Amino acid sequence: MKLVFSQTIPSNMATHHGWDLNCIYLKTIVVKGTDNSVVQIVDESNQSSVYTIRMNSSEFSPQVFKDFTYTIILPSERGEIIKLSGQHITGKQAKILEVNFTVK
Repeated sequence: MKLVFSQTIPSNMATHHGWDLNCIYLKTIVVKGTDNSVVQIVDESNQSSVYTIRMNSSEFSPQVFKDFTYTIILPSERGEIIKLSGQHITGKQAKILEVNFTVK
């Protein structure tokens, strides 16, 4: 399953009051050493989960809806958990976070 959102919403499309569907992106995550990793995006301002999704490839560009600070949580199949705190939107530059779950 892949989340797909439009960068802009046509003005004639009605949305619920208070919903802002314009997407912004965190750094692209590249995961090595495990397949179809789960990724969770957490809003650091209130510690709430924005969403949790299973990646369908080794790369994922997390979409968020507000310019906040986020934590990206990636558990491995072996029980390791990697937390990447302090993540912000990338702007127009392509940026990559590489996560390596390979056996030591």
